[in-house]
Amino acid sequence: MNPTAPQRVAGLLKQAREHANLSQSALAAATAVPQPNISDYESGKRSPTVRTLLALLDACDVELELCPRGSDRAGAPG
Repeated sequence: MNPTAPQRVAGLLKQAREHANLSQSALAAATAVPQPNISDYESGKRSPTVRTLLALLDACDVELELCPRGSDRAGAPG
């Protein structure tokens, strides 16, 4: 079964954080997003707002890029 959009966001957010060698606590300190929220975002329990997602990705030195469905880059990590 294919993951849902929130599940894909959760996985990519966790992957970006780990690639940046940041703990959830360090990411929380860098963004003022509470660590429990980051945990919820990464587990798929909650979805971040676009503004929050952009702040989290920026702290991980990752840029959000939108690609048409079916393109070769869709879903490709960072």
